[in-house]
Amino acid sequence: MEGESQVLGTPLRPEECLFCSLKSSNFEENLSHMAYAHSFFLPDFEYITDLPGLIEYLGMFFYFIINNI
Repeated sequence: MEGESQVLGTPLRPEECLFCSLKSSNFEENLSHMAYAHSFFLPDFEYITDLPGLIEYLGMFFYFIINNI
């Protein structure tokens, strides 16, 4: 959707944690951090076709929820 990032805010980079301010050196390290530090897991991982896109979507979703409470 055009202009969506202006409404929802700047999407997180793949290296940025969804739950805290940590910025990892790469996407895989970020996923590992979120799994161990925040107990983040993705059920049915084998069916995910766009993991970076899913994480970006979750970041925008969380941002929208937090800023519209």
